[in-house]
Amino acid sequence: MSKIEDSTSITELRTQIRGMKELLGNKTLLTSMGITPLQKSQLSNQVKKIEMEFTSLFTLPDNFNETFKNTGWIASEFLSVEIIKKSIEIANDKGIDVGEEFLASYYTNREKVKHLCIRAKRNLGDRSSLFELATDDHFSGRYYSCIPLFLMIIDGFVNEEEATGFFAESTNLIAWDSVVGHETGLNEVSKLMSKTRRKTNVEEIKIPYRNGILHGRDLNYANSFVSSKLLAVIFSLMDWVKAKKKMKSGESKEMYTAPNSEEISSSLSKLAETREKMGQQKGEIDEWKKRDIVVGVSVSKNGKVEEYGEGTPEKCLIEVFKYINDNNFGYLADRIFYDSRQMSKAKKASEIKEQFKNISISNYEIQEIQDVAPAVTVIKVKINLEVNDKIESVDEEFRLIYSDNEQNPFVRGATGGEWKVMDNFSAQWELIQLGIK
Repeated sequence: MSKIEDSTSITELRTQIRGMKELLGNKTLLTSMGITPLQKSQLSNQVKKIEMEFTSLFTLPDNFNETFKNTGWIASEFLSVEIIKKSIEIANDKGIDVGEEFLASYYTNREKVKHLCIRAKRNLGDRSSLFELATDDHFSGRYYSCIPLFLMIIDGFVNEEEATGFFAESTNLIAWDSVVGHETGLNEVSKLMSKTRRKTNVEEIKIPYRNGILHGRDLNYANSFVSSKLLAVIFSLMDWVKAKKKMKSGESKEMYTAPNSEEISSSLSKLAETREKMGQQKGEIDEWKKRDIVVGVSVSKNGKVEEYGEGTPEKCLIEVFKYINDNNFGYLADRIFYDSRQMSKAKKASEIKEQFKNISISNYEIQEIQDVAPAVTVIKVKINLEVNDKIESVDEEFRLIYSDNEQNPFVRGATGGEWKVMDNFSAQWELIQLGIK
């Protein structure tokens, strides 16, 4: 059986690191690129740090799946490195049962997984209302009612993507270059949960046996382990369907083709250029001083866009408010801090359109503006949101970064940068929209 660490993305990254190391050892090439010995030393240290960090990460998904084999838990793209690491450590030190308790406590904490619930609800279509009812039962401890609902949602959702449902033996849940779509992922979970249960069982189960639960064989099924594992499957299916769509569109490659020396040279050159730009800004960073701002005196509390200084973070934020009210999601995407290499502007605009479709800002009042770093400003604002024809008052702390479209920070005012708003508020506003918060 293959390993997740041999997948396309990880193999690609490992090859790129190896290629960077080889190029850093080519003195002739480095000289022709104009890279100085000091830059070479800095780049070498950076590549070594990257290699050390990623080498330990490459094996984590495989270790997780091996550790929790036959329990119904699988590694996934959405699980943080910290959660994966800690669960493995607990299982190794204190036993699998304690490791399972840690994972169940994570999935039963509404605050920790609310962003995953929002994503699932957004993608479940006609099943979203049923999912909302099921999650409300789950977080309230009504496992006897949410577990059958979760099973129905899982089976039906997959049945719309494939010819058969999640629990059918013939269903292929493998997707290229996907952690959950790996052969040790959802495919194994499906087999485990589909096991035949022929006898009535009153003993507590920890695995969501679909046939046993829905056919009335496993009677003592209502617990946090069974419910959490099914919720985790639903979250995993969001990554699975995304990977399947990439396969169908031809975006995903079955085999990885290593980059040639010219492509690696270009990557190295770009890295050196970024380092050089940051070095050039050192003097400006040393000279930087935060502004002395008195809201209501030097800056308006609730003015229009044109009332704020050109190139200031506060003007950027007020533009964000305006674009939300104007439903101008293309312009709004330009003001949000995200990596354009990972997501197109059109996709980002589509994402925020979904988040703000029933939201507008009736009024706002800036409470405080604080320049905390050469490229960072924090603005506290009291906002009245109009959500589904109701007014909700919220206090928000917006963090703005002066950067380029690839998330590289610049000293404010430097060429190549502009103010962007960190998207740490849209998920909260969407919860208000859904009536969850």
